[in-house]
Amino acid sequence: MVLKDIKVSLQSMGKDLDDFDLPKLNIDVGLESRVRELLEEYSIVVEEEHLFESDSLNSNQRGAYDDILRHAG
Repeated sequence: MVLKDIKVSLQSMGKDLDDFDLPKLNIDVGLESRVRELLEEYSIVVEEEHLFESDSLNSNQRGAYDDILRHAG
């Protein structure tokens, strides 16, 4: 994934991974890895009682929770 990010950055500057003798990017492996991660995430079972746990946070915890969600999305 880092190599992919480097490739995108280099392309924005008109360069390529080959210009810097970096390894070839194997897109299939990256895609397969991302698909596997997504499938794992979708398979997580969340109990209904956990969906409302944020309602019980104190004000400091709620502030941190809100900051994390704001930056995650």
